[in-house]
Amino acid sequence: MNFNEIIEGNDIDKEYVDGIDHLVRDPRPLVRTIPSDEITPEIVRMLADNKIRRGNLVDYSVTSELELDILRFVNGNKPIEFVFQAFPFKCHNPVETLRRTPDLGELSFLLRLGDIDATIKQVYSPGVKFTVLTEGKTYQDLFGASSEEVMVFDEKCDLFCQKLELNGVINFVDFMDIVPDQSGFRELIRMEENKLRSSRSSKEISEMIESLSPVMMRSLAIMEEIPIKDLLVVFGFGNRTLNDLTGFQLSTLQYLSNEALEVTIKYLAIQSVKKNLNMVKSTFPESIYVSTISRQGIYSFHPIHRRTRLYPHHGVPVLGSDKTDIEFLGYILSKSDQYTAVYVKDDIEDAPFYFLKGTKHVKQWSV
Repeated sequence: MNFNEIIEGNDIDKEYVDGIDHLVRDPRPLVRTIPSDEITPEIVRMLADNKIRRGNLVDYSVTSELELDILRFVNGNKPIEFVFQAFPFKCHNPVETLRRTPDLGELSFLLRLGDIDATIKQVYSPGVKFTVLTEGKTYQDLFGASSEEVMVFDEKCDLFCQKLELNGVINFVDFMDIVPDQSGFRELIRMEENKLRSSRSSKEISEMIESLSPVMMRSLAIMEEIPIKDLLVVFGFGNRTLNDLTGFQLSTLQYLSNEALEVTIKYLAIQSVKKNLNMVKSTFPESIYVSTISRQGIYSFHPIHRRTRLYPHHGVPVLGSDKTDIEFLGYILSKSDQYTAVYVKDDIEDAPFYFLKGTKHVKQWSV
């Protein structure tokens, strides 16, 4: 599917810029420090601020465990080490994303990590260090990404890190590179898949699959022969109900729903095996395991900012005056007169690097 044909077909304005230097800035604190003689409690207070923290911290055990973990690093005067899983390849659904390579979304995610480091350095000069376990190799077969695509995506994220001068703060490691027996890992996944399929009559398993299937449906590698106008209707970008769908759109919806169920089972199997093997904690025993997904019993943080609900690989970035938002491409196409697609000259990919929105960029229609 030609992304530029989608942009032009929806009459979205284009702009071209020379490089990404205007998007690069120094890290800045997200939360201001309060003078205190106690370093560790002040670090925890800043991390618990909802400008950084995602989800709820009502669970006392999370904050108390976080404080104890941070104290270990403070006592040793070492950077506080966090490890989390993120940065897969771009979703292959054209109503979500336009690119196969990183854009302003991933750049903003990396900036966010730099900002967290700058926040902590206000009171603790060693700052933090993030080990990012990338997920490209883990899910490439499930969502139709090639090995070359994953490699190029990871390399571009590394280049962004260098551009932002965050190499000392962020370290990328592919999750599959910490799996000692990859063939055994895949065999365990197949066994878990069979277990999930045989347990679908269980209410708990059935509800888990049904709740995740819509997300997996959006993550499918969509066939190129399905026109974008039909996909927009199928994925709900418009005011149509099921009764308004054409026969082709209904059959497409049914096909994608069936595919999503299969992918959901495979995805849950991978997640279950990863959790049971406990490879992250065994490989990084000294690091603090965190997440960008709000989960019970674990510290979580916002990957972009607290008002952005989408991850960079599930949408396109929209540059505002003071922040980056992530939106579904389908939403932008439904309001195409309000957006401008911005391309970077000599980019690795001929697709928008980000979008602009606002009255300054709204088309001026002639009468």
